[in-house]
Amino acid sequence: MEEMKHKFDNFVKTYKALNKSMNVLKKIGSQVPEDEHDVIVAGVIKHFELAYETAWKFLKIYIAINHKEEILSPRAVFKACYTYGIFPQEIINDLLELLDDRNLTVHIYDQITAEEVCSSIAKYYMSLGKIIELLSPK
Repeated sequence: MEEMKHKFDNFVKTYKALNKSMNVLKKIGSQVPEDEHDVIVAGVIKHFELAYETAWKFLKIYIAINHKEEILSPRAVFKACYTYGIFPQEIINDLLELLDDRNLTVHIYDQITAEEVCSSIAKYYMSLGKIIELLSPK
């Protein structure tokens, strides 16, 4: 149980850091030179990657403890969340899209792709927030 709490706390920290970086982009992203804007976008994407990683690893532990199933991949973890009724299909769909976009971020070689992923992150932020809302320890 302590490991699950630790994973949850790490996820919440990265979620909050993602929110801060998104707010910086919203506040000053268009008011700075292009190279500085690119750095801010890269920061948002990095915080997104960290929030994703900590989210699926928390869910992996959550399923292992509560449903006695060891799952190794993020996609399988998200699908198990639907199977066990942890989240509705719409959240699972968002998490699977999030996974695909996160995989793109590992291979971003151009700013256009970075901007496209960055524009989707607000939607994913809401889905990640649902994880916290629905599974927060009482």
